[in-house]
Amino acid sequence: IKRIQQERNRLKPGAVKWYHPMETFHGIRALRAAVDMSGVLRQGGPIAFAHPLLAAKAFKKSLGPAFSDEKANSLDREIWRRPNATSGLYDRANLFLSREDKMSTREEAFMSRLVGNIPVLGHLVKGSERAYTAYLNSLRADTFDYMTKTLTRSGKPTDLEAKAIANYINVATGRGGIGLSDSAMETATTIFFAPRYMLSRFQLALEPLKLIDPRSPGYSGRVRWMMAQEYARLIGGMSAFYLMASLAWGDRKDYKRNLTDPSKSDFGKIQLGPRTYLDPGMGMFQTARIVNSMYRGFVRTIHPERPLTAEEKKQSSVADIGRFARTKLAPLPSLFLDLVGGTDVMGKPVKM
Repeated sequence: IKRIQQERNRLKPGAVKWYHPMETFHGIRALRAAVDMSGVLRQGGPIAFAHPLLAAKAFKKSLGPAFSDEKANSLDREIWRRPNATSGLYDRANLFLSREDKMSTREEAFMSRLVGNIPVLGHLVKGSERAYTAYLNSLRADTFDYMTKTLTRSGKPTDLEAKAIANYINVATGRGGIGLSDSAMETATTIFFAPRYMLSRFQLALEPLKLIDPRSPGYSGRVRWMMAQEYARLIGGMSAFYLMASLAWGDRKDYKRNLTDPSKSDFGKIQLGPRTYLDPGMGMFQTARIVNSMYRGFVRTIHPERPLTAEEKKQSSVADIGRFARTKLAPLPSLFLDLVGGTDVMGKPVKM
């Protein structure tokens, strides 16, 4: 009770009445996200495929914080003592580095403050949060330092160029946004599991358009060339992964099932068995699939060939969008829909 009162006192008066309901949403998500290590190749995947050595270095740094508050604090101090931090470039560029002082500056998978106080289980969640945050903070800072250092070979980067680099890194590591305020995005996390991450995958797919748009702020000639190289590394890294997967499992009869068909739910996934899948897509293939579904629905509307059958209506773009949104819901809203509808997102019966 004392801990709860202390946390309530830290909030603004108008936010107190919303604190407990939001803590319930955030706490359950934190419990779901604990120990899954998704940040390594999910949020951090685009950077990891493009710069595997930087990702390996960041992963090594995150192991200590998983078990020690002091090591987490030590890594945090090391990052904020770097030249780009002390000169204020991180802040001026809006590079996102997670902090615990506000809900909006925490990683959205671990926005709960009270769940860490649960005996035993709380230590597990806090350890997972420290490792998750340490990995992504280190990866973002290391990548920003590397890219700005590469850029300085032809002169010191301007603030606009630094912002363009930081924006790419933020989006690539799952910190997307569409201009909404921090409070609005924080509210969205009560409905969706990870709204910034979901938006980031659409933004990452659209980022290359900035390379050909002369009005893109901060995209000077040297920044465009650097970003083109980043996307080339990303594509090359993913191609190498699929090549190695083909060499390792290509002779399995399930390997290529639905792998290259964007109309299938298993698009981009490597099927290793009846119920075993490997998904190296970092959420990108889900984005491609829903865009493909919307495109097919649009073309079918303009050029109707025949009336849709009942089965085709189930597979229509509207149904696909609904399923996509449902898979992105936070645990409590998802459970509510399951109980109301009587089935989960996969169509399996759900009972109280």
